[in-house]
Amino acid sequence: GAGDGPVAGEDASAAAEPPPSEMALCALLIENEHDGTLDETVRKFLPPQVFASDFTARFVAAWHEEVVDGTDHFQPFAEGLGARERRWFDRILIDGGKAQASELSAIDNLKNFVRALWMAALRRRRGSLPAAGGPDADVERLRLSVAAKRLSSVKWHTAKEMILEEIGRWGG
Repeated sequence: GAGDGPVAGEDASAAAEPPPSEMALCALLIENEHDGTLDETVRKFLPPQVFASDFTARFVAAWHEEVVDGTDHFQPFAEGLGARERRWFDRILIDGGKAQASELSAIDNLKNFVRALWMAALRRRRGSLPAAGGPDADVERLRLSVAAKRLSSVKWHTAKEMILEEIGRWGG
């Protein structure tokens, strides 16, 4: 209905629904709302620029604040949302409330999300390089392709190092 379209001055990342992997990450975090053991991994490996959606970045920041000081940061977060983002948030609450039928621990699930989100981020970054960017862009395009592919198969300790290196490159 009315108010569902992008608001003037809102960029595309704010208007588009977060990708399913980001919504699922948010549900995992909500489900483990006070789990400080996840926070270190989130802080270290999921800087805001890895997310396709600004909503996800803000959600993760609110989650982190809540873990740090133990007070409810989701209430004010939710109150600041427009109708469209509020629907995403409500869906995350519902999904987080369902017992995740997973054999994996929360931390292993989180590591899988970190890996998948970085693979997506590398591909987005590759896609944003100018087609006629010259040899430098070609080299970077190839580097990003190789890194995204490699991330899918390496063990976590290697993936971790690769991601930290990317964060350094991205000025994270």
